[in-house]
Amino acid sequence: MDRAAAQAGKPRATAILVPGAGGAVPSDFLIRNRAALEQRGIATILAQGNVGAAVASASRPVVVVGMSRGTLAAAAGSSRANGLVLVSGPLMPGPAPNSVKAVAGSPSALPTTLIVHNPNDACASTPASGVAPFQAWSGKAQIAWVSSGPGQGNPCGPFAAHGFAGNDDTAVSAIASFILSR
Repeated sequence: MDRAAAQAGKPRATAILVPGAGGAVPSDFLIRNRAALEQRGIATILAQGNVGAAVASASRPVVVVGMSRGTLAAAAGSSRANGLVLVSGPLMPGPAPNSVKAVAGSPSALPTTLIVHNPNDACASTPASGVAPFQAWSGKAQIAWVSSGPGQGNPCGPFAAHGFAGNDDTAVSAIASFILSR
């Protein structure tokens, strides 16, 4: 686990980062914005497997932040966290073989949740149309809509609307505000 922000000063919160399907590569939305979270006083820990174990070892308050496919592991390991952030995730059953709803099983299994989604997300597995039904099902999820252009490349990739194509700062600000409010 990496606690880079903790060495730079006293962080106000901890974020457990769970990257998308591509893993912890520099282009992943969470990895490329890790320093921006740390600059806001949030220690970051990259989940390397068991998210629940990372939550248990983290300084409080702790929020699990999952990106795209990483939202599944984030939801599964967040029950003891102070919050959960679902970034461009497959929220409801449908085109995705798995969904956050299916992984969680019950709204009571989720901590206070923030959904960060782009209304222009063209990824078939993470349609914006799943956000409102998930919010209704959960009964407690907040939504931060972050618009950007269509971007480039794979519609499910990090530089498309799915990854906030050039509007990272707005998405990071919403995530940081949620984390620091825990």
